[in-house]
Amino acid sequence: MKLLDACNGILPVLGEHTVTRVDARHPTLAVILPNIDRALDETLTKGWWFNTAQVKLFPGLDKTIALPNDTLAFLPDADFRGSVRGKKLYNNETVSFTWDGPVTGVLTERVGFEDLPESVASFVFYYALVTTYLTDIGLEPIVEQWREMADSAEELATAEHLRNVRYSTRKSPRYARYRNSLRG
Repeated sequence: MKLLDACNGILPVLGEHTVTRVDARHPTLAVILPNIDRALDETLTKGWWFNTAQVKLFPGLDKTIALPNDTLAFLPDADFRGSVRGKKLYNNETVSFTWDGPVTGVLTERVGFEDLPESVASFVFYYALVTTYLTDIGLEPIVEQWREMADSAEELATAEHLRNVRYSTRKSPRYARYRNSLRG
């Protein structure tokens, strides 16, 4: 879904005319675009198959580990003794930002609206539509229908996420221990 299509899907609901460019000087776009960005960040922070990756972060020349610019979250592996502070990793053992070696973990990145899979873009669109309508006009009966559409879109996105991640009991360490215990 294009950002322009999302904006033009929201504008008529608010009683506004559609636009030909997202960067047009339109006062209602000043309300819509931040709502889309907020909905996008809240959705992506959960971590999906397309915006998370297992990474190994290495210290730079100054021995600090800087996170990539579009990082929303970093979930370190179990041996991590630190925290995320701003755009850097803080080492709790040395009480500083310096690190002697690399740190591994799962990185969650921000993805642009137009790069989202269609199911997730649809959820973000409906989420932003509800938020914008509530901000601009207020609570009306139609908002509940849009919330239901947003919930439906989230269910589709979650189903697609589960298909892509391919969770399996057979891959879990707990299942391996169980199988080993059966062998005796």
